[in-house]
Amino acid sequence: MGRSDFLYGSFRSHFRYEPTSCQDSLFRDVADFLTGDDGDILTVNGYAGTGKTTAVSAVIASMNEFKVPVVLLAPTGRAAKVLSLYSGRPASTIHKHIYRQRSVGTDGFGQFTLSPNKLKDALFIVDEVSLIGLDDGGRQSSASFGTGNLLEDLVTFVRNGAGCRLMMIGDSAQLPASTFWDAEQTKFVVPVTLKQKPVTVRRMNAAMVDEAIANLFVQADA
Repeated sequence: MGRSDFLYGSFRSHFRYEPTSCQDSLFRDVADFLTGDDGDILTVNGYAGTGKTTAVSAVIASMNEFKVPVVLLAPTGRAAKVLSLYSGRPASTIHKHIYRQRSVGTDGFGQFTLSPNKLKDALFIVDEVSLIGLDDGGRQSSASFGTGNLLEDLVTFVRNGAGCRLMMIGDSAQLPASTFWDAEQTKFVVPVTLKQKPVTVRRMNAAMVDEAIANLFVQADA
């Protein structure tokens, strides 16, 4: 039995229900992602009710069993609480985890820079990633966070850690993408679409990524 098959079996054993076909495919795709070298970012796209968070909770439980560091993040405090409730583990906002205050400006607002990522071989799981940037437009604050691009800063933070990987979960139908990446930043992205049918994975080259990232998640079976 290979490492991917072993992980897949562990995910299934930690899943309390009979998985749907798409959830079962997701387990296989995540196992391949964690044991392969095709990419360091996995995007999981699925409409509400497709069982994304429930399935990922089994992945988290399995990683905990194998003592793999797992960091749970979400764009908002409310989303972080929901993720924590489903997974049974602490979760925090992206801002709180990846930034640290560098100084205070003359206007009294804080200036924040990226914190160092000291973890090794950790799995970062970000839920409700479709919400990234939603609250920034109406925020009446002059506080400065990193480059001003939360999604870009998140990817940079994760990649600053040795051997770390990033799994982003969201719903492309929920909100339009708030951020565009260039091909160099996203050439190691592996997209997965979660629907009420088997998941299809498409490996993307740099040119394909640049077009696909406009919607944040790729409809992999299009």
